[in-house]
Amino acid sequence: MLWRGGRAAASLPPAPPPEPAGSSALVGDSFEVPAEVAPGDPSPAPDLVPVEPTPVPTAIAIATSTSIATSTPTSTSTSTSTSTSTSIRPFASASPSSSASSSASGSSPPPPSLYGAVGVRHAVDLLKTFTQSLPQAASADPQWGSIVLGAAGDADFTLEIDDTGVLLKEIEIRGAPSAALRSGILRTVGLIGGRAFTARSARTHLRIVAVVTADTHEDEYHGSRFALTGTGACEGNVCKAFFALPIGRRIDFTLRLVN
Repeated sequence: MLWRGGRAAASLPPAPPPEPAGSSALVGDSFEVPAEVAPGDPSPAPDLVPVEPTPVPTAIAIATSTSIATSTPTSTSTSTSTSTSTSIRPFASASPSSSASSSASGSSPPPPSLYGAVGVRHAVDLLKTFTQSLPQAASADPQWGSIVLGAAGDADFTLEIDDTGVLLKEIEIRGAPSAALRSGILRTVGLIGGRAFTARSARTHLRIVAVVTADTHEDEYHGSRFALTGTGACEGNVCKAFFALPIGRRIDFTLRLVN
């Protein structure tokens, strides 16, 4: 405290230094400014949280083997320490060409084309019908009862139908048939005439052989006095039929399709 003129004069704080020209006073709260990072210093890496990829539902086929080679561009392969590779590829459907070839190889050949009453509901096959009717028609001839055992002749003839399936009854019998065999062929043609037929062609060329043997009565076709086949058994181009007489004789026919 200073005494001046008998009074105490209060001490005043020193005046602040004058502010430089062009500066403005800062008013407000104070805070820390982070230190600047030099351009060459690496910036600290932020803490990253790993994000799992979201799986996309896709139908895949996984095949695992010790060594798998694939040329599919989209396939990926991974290997483990046991040298086992896993190949992942999309399911692939069978190509139409492979399906068509497999179905073609496994299918049966188409049936042969037919001639005659094709498409008619009541039409019947000419060769099978002739074979089925031969025992019934031929057995009515009494000449079979007097023929000795053994060969009963062979014949060569042609059955002809028109484009509507009608059988032409004028036929020519060639070869060396017995009288009973010739009669049996003509009787059969007369029996089946009037039906509608189908055949492989307009002309059906046949060769027939007849054989007479002793009847043993050892099949299901025999009755108490008479036997004949109710159906003609055909396999490929060969058909067979028979009838048996009550006197103990059996007559077998073998027909072979020539054309």
